[in-house]
Amino acid sequence: MMAGLCLTVVGCGQQAHIPSNAESPEQAHGPGVTADQAQRQEVATRWAAGYCTAVGELVQTLSTMPTVDPAGPEAAVRTSGELLSVMIGGVERTIAELGRLGPAPGSSGDAVRHGVSENLTRIRERAVAAKEKLDDVDPHSDDGLEAIGAVRLPLDELGSLKLLDGFDSELGTATRRAPSCIDLATATHDGAPVEVPR
Repeated sequence: MMAGLCLTVVGCGQQAHIPSNAESPEQAHGPGVTADQAQRQEVATRWAAGYCTAVGELVQTLSTMPTVDPAGPEAAVRTSGELLSVMIGGVERTIAELGRLGPAPGSSGDAVRHGVSENLTRIRERAVAAKEKLDDVDPHSDDGLEAIGAVRLPLDELGSLKLLDGFDSELGTATRRAPSCIDLATATHDGAPVEVPR
């Protein structure tokens, strides 16, 4: 069922390619930018870089997720549990990293961070519940098939997240300057951590 899980990380964990049109540090501030504006840009870029590093680690973690082994019920249950364990660990680390970010230089940054953290917390809870069912289920029973199928729900929810949406123009521009954000946007589709086939 889920052996075809396709991560949006380019090359499955290989280093993302930075597009040739990305701004260099020398090009980051246009002509006529005041010192105060330049300082605001620097602050916004540093915060955006921290945010993208935090969620980018989730993308890298998910690139190491095992696939579900369809060889038999026992193998499917075991590898589904292993997949969820990797996913839960990555989600927990990302939530912790987002919590350690300082205040954003604008209300949109904190709103985006809070929303992503809430969504990841909900997804983690569902993944933990799915893993608990797998740990206790008889692989050969109907409940075993249902428990394996339930693994897909937190994966689909994770795949629906848009990690770079909702920033105001200042932080949106900062995400196009920060190297970690460029890597994230290049390695994913619009900053979503994982793409699950429908």
